[in-house]
Amino acid sequence: MPTDKKPKAFPFRRLVACGIAILAIRLAILGIRLATHASTHSASAGAPKQTLETLLPRALPPPPPTEQRVPEYAVYELETATVHVVSVYPSTPIAVVAADELATVEAFAQQHHAVVALNGGFFDPQNGQTTSHLIIAGQPAGDPADNERLTANSSLQQYLPQILNRSEFRTYRCQGLETLRYDITSHNAPIPDNCAIESALGAGPQILPENTALAEGFIDYQNGALVRDAIGIVQPNARSAIALRPDGTVLLLMAAQRIESAGMTLAELGEFATSLGATQLLNLDGGSSSSLYYNGQTYAGRLDEEGKAIQRPVKSVLVIGQKE
Repeated sequence: MPTDKKPKAFPFRRLVACGIAILAIRLAILGIRLATHASTHSASAGAPKQTLETLLPRALPPPPPTEQRVPEYAVYELETATVHVVSVYPSTPIAVVAADELATVEAFAQQHHAVVALNGGFFDPQNGQTTSHLIIAGQPAGDPADNERLTANSSLQQYLPQILNRSEFRTYRCQGLETLRYDITSHNAPIPDNCAIESALGAGPQILPENTALAEGFIDYQNGALVRDAIGIVQPNARSAIALRPDGTVLLLMAAQRIESAGMTLAELGEFATSLGATQLLNLDGGSSSSLYYNGQTYAGRLDEEGKAIQRPVKSVLVIGQKE
């Protein structure tokens, strides 16, 4: 039936008002609960403050900074030698020390309260002077050009430019970097921008990435025949060396003789270092000079005729864990 009455409007205003009232009641209840929780939490004796760290799941503690990690020692029994290896973590300070009077590696280590010590560069056993460049605490500490027995040796005159530019292990301090930086390069190589040499130990030749024995005057050929081999690189012997891996780890290596084996050639030492991940390798003074000290124990590289270890006094040493 037709009608003139209009349909009633939906009560939107009333509905909104009811919604607001319900929301206000809920907020009030929530506020009471929060206040009660805060009061109870404050009253708890010794209750820790809730932070993001305490709310997140607990993880294992982070490893100590690399400069605080203790060098690790390992020994490898190879067919030709017993190789002692100390792995030094990136940025660990490695000091170069030298003495006026020659001393054994063990004596160096004890004097400097070292955790690790390895014999270093070449020297003249007759006058006790270095035949390798040395930089200690940023200052020159040894220059082979000052050794008259070297520079006045007529048989070495043609090799002097090469001898005075042999390779060295360098430690840099660079602006903007809190950690130390290491490299193996020739003595005359330029210093990187914004860096200064903290220490350097000369020796040689480099074995990795390539052998620099010819370029550094250790060997020489005439008509294809080897006529000079100053350190017996092609003969097995006790060896000391320092290596760098791409991740910044430094490896100190000492290949020791056994009664039944004479040691390693430089090529064999290079192959072994490569197996450990080394991409740079510098030969140090070897033979009777080879000696490694680690955590109170001394390992000599060479044996006498009776099979006893030889501890030869040396001029320079690499030291780790030096205390003032």
